[in-house]
Parts: sequence; C-alpha cells; structure tokens
Amino acid sequence: SRIISRCLGRGIAIYSSHTSWDTVENGLTDWLISCFDGKVSTITPLNINPKFSHVVTLSASVKDNSHPLDGMRIKTIVESSDFQADRDFKVVNSNDSQLQVLCDSSSLLTLNKVAKSSKYNLFFYAIKNESLPSSSTGGGRFCQFTNRLTINAAIEKIKRHLGVDNLMIALARGSTLESTIGSAAAVAGSGASVLRGVNADLYLTGEMSHHDVLDAVHNNVTVVLANHSNTERNYLKVFAGRLLKEMPHLNVHVSKVDRDPLTFV
Repeated sequence: SRIISRCLGRGIAIYSSHTSWDTVENGLTDWLISCFDGKVSTITPLNINPKFSHVVTLSASVKDNSHPLDGMRIKTIVESSDFQADRDFKVVNSNDSQLQVLCDSSSLLTLNKVAKSSKYNLFFYAIKNESLPSSSTGGGRFCQFTNRLTINAAIEKIKRHLGVDNLMIALARGSTLESTIGSAAAVAGSGASVLRGVNADLYLTGEMSHHDVLDAVHNNVTVVLANHSNTERNYLKVFAGRLLKEMPHLNVHVSKVDRDPLTFV
C-alpha cells in the first residue's frame, strides 16, 4: 500500500495483471512450463461454453432519494414476478446502485418486461456472454515430455529457467535424483489447489503446505518449490519485450532490486 500511495501521489498509474497472466494462453504459466520440451495442455481449462447467454444490469432510474434502491431491493422486485435466483438467473454483482445477473436468452425478454413494468422503471442493459476463444486458457499447465529426464536434469532446467541457484525438492516415494520422469505440472505462485490430484511425475510451483507436499510424494510425485515470486519474476523480461514490440515508443524498465522475501542461507 505504501508503494501504491507514493505512485498515486506522483500521478503514476498502476496496472497489475496478476491472475489473468497466469491463465491466459502464452502467458506466465505457459512460460513457466516451457523449461521442458513436450506436449503442453491446460490442467483446468476455463469453460468455453457459458451456461448463461447474457449478462444483464438492472439499476434504478428514479431520482427520489426517499426511496433509494440498492441491488438487493432490485432483486426483490424481480423475484416478485415469479423470477427466482439460481433458477432463472444468477446474481454476479449486487451493490448500492445496481444488480447484475446472468440469464439465458429465454429469460431475457421476460426480465426486460419485468424491469419496465415496475413502478421504479428500472434501467435494463444486456450484454451477450460470448464463448471463450480457446480451451488452452485456464489454470496450470501439464507437459508430457518428448524424452524422459532424470529428476536432477529437470531441476537444472528449472534453475536456469527461473534464474535461481537453489530450489526445494521433495522426492517422490522411492525416487532418487537419478530416477527418470516423463511429465510435469506447473502453477505459478501457490499451486496446491490446482495441482492436487494431477497425474504428473513432478509438480513445479512456488509454495505448497507441508501436508500438500506429503500428499504428493506419497502419490509418487516429486515436488519442486522455488518460492512464490521466483516462479514469476523472470517472466517480466518476456513481458517487457512484448510490451516494447506493441508500443516501441515506451521506455520499459524491469526492476533490478525486486526479489522474493524468502532467501536460502
């Protein structure tokens, strides 16, 4: 918050892509898994066929401050016309001025009629909920290696890719550094929830809990932990190059002092 406050005070805009870069095609996680050669797929692809066809925003048009309408009151108005949440629509956002819902095309006209027939004359705005363009968008990446590697060789590849000298490793039950593996799954940052149960020989992520590591090694998976931001930092150089290509007039700087707060001693 201190850094954000200083930037705002000096008129500097801040944009943090964060999870969007983790999940997008050719983003951070694709870069992370690219230290291995092989066929890459998404562990948890985003749903390419949305259940609801439209996003609808309803807001009050009355200017009578004695009868303020917030999102929950608008929801009550809609439900009074036999429309039911979770059956006919799904609430995705409710605040002090509007209600935003998902619905299918069969409910769209009826919902509009309800809005217009209300004594509050609700504003009605609908956007078509488009399908995602690619199933390769989503959380985590799995790589089936072209050729099997020893665990030790995989570790060296990861070190070079991340630009680190040390990694934490928990060997799968019965494995040694010379044991060979044929696949890996990777999640930037904290990846336990995505990696849990994935059928891979090696998990690569920044951090996992003690119990998640134990669960993995007893399911014959070797775990490699690099610390949270170490799985992300070297990607900044890749992103800086892409940004310069799109906007060559910019001066792009990648921090030389930023580092993970945890170090090996």
